[in-house]
Amino acid sequence: MYFSLHRMSLHKKKYSEHLKSLPVLLTQDRVEEIVAWLKKDGTLYKKVTKVYARKCITREKTITITSSGIETVNIASSGDYIIKNQTTAGESYILKEKIFLERYQFNREIDDTWSEYEALGKIYARSITKFVLKQMCWPEKFLICTQWGENMVCQVGDCSIKCVYLSLQNE
Repeated sequence: MYFSLHRMSLHKKKYSEHLKSLPVLLTQDRVEEIVAWLKKDGTLYKKVTKVYARKCITREKTITITSSGIETVNIASSGDYIIKNQTTAGESYILKEKIFLERYQFNREIDDTWSEYEALGKIYARSITKFVLKQMCWPEKFLICTQWGENMVCQVGDCSIKCVYLSLQNE
């Protein structure tokens, strides 16, 4: 257990140092521009994979790890929901209760801790490809600033659905 936690903290330190070298291209003040771009050039999707979720009881750190490494580190407050995707990466993330209840519908209980939920609504997204990077004059790796104020890495192979999360409050 100590070894894996130690490795995680070393990985997080390197990740934090790496973030400092990347430009922040997509920020909250560009939400309308990003949404317009996604509606024009993106595809409308409905999330079909269900998620596991649980309500946070006390403050809790959640590290979102995807196949490309650490994506975000956040602290959930009492009442927030911790969501775990049913994907191979099984990434976890946090949503405020109000937002969670607007976006997800209860499906069934899994155990004493987790329940399964189905996503509501649809979302625009665009894959980040080399063509998109060239078209938008973006570097190979850059940061987007989330609505909760944390920077997330965006690169070829990612989906710009991350960018849409910036704007869901405005839709």
